Amino acid sequence: MNQPGQYKYKMKNTKTYMRKITLLILTLFLISSVSAFAVSSKYYQGYPMTIMPGETKTTKIILQNLASEEDVTVKAEIVTGAEIVSLIGDSDTFLIPKKDKTEVELQITAPTSAKIKDLYTVDIRFTTVRESESGEFGFGSSIGHNFEVFVGDGSLLEEKETKISPLAYVLLALIAILIIIIFLFLKKRKKPKSKNL
Repeated sequence: MNQPGQYKYKMKNTKTYMRKITLLILTLFLISSVSAFAVSSKYYQGYPMTIMPGETKTTKIILQNLASEEDVTVKAEIVTGAEIVSLIGDSDTFLIPKKDKTEVELQITAPTSAKIKDLYTVDIRFTTVRESESGEFGFGSSIGHNFEVFVGDGSLLEEKETKISPLAYVLLALIAILIIIIFLFLKKRKKPKSKNL
């Protein structure tokens, strides 16, 4: 026979479990309704494009419309990096057919005044565009994609990634010393006092 305390405990666990399931379902619903399209690219955070001063390169961003049952139109906006990146083509609006994908071509040009090891950030936002019955356009959900552009070749990039600042070593040493001091303080505090006979 279950005790009252055990019953309350099981009921509490059941309620918590149901809340988690409800939250998960709502999250999935929101993701599916908001993100009608997906964005992918050869370059992303942690994997930058390398370029030399004055050099021009092109790359593509892939817009995929695999979840929606209808075509999706998006408008591209360069949020950060307009000084080095531009859209190739006459329009900044792109149609993504249902169950298909569309390529957005970008042109990246490093300034001739750029220095080796300079780092630029490119951030592009894609926002869905909907046309109402009156013919007016409205904006819906948006997805951003960002990556970095490193001035220099790949070997310099690896050197930049693996090099640790001397300040980092100093901070690690100070943290280690602080941990040791706290440990010794707590150990001394917990040491039992000798009782007088």
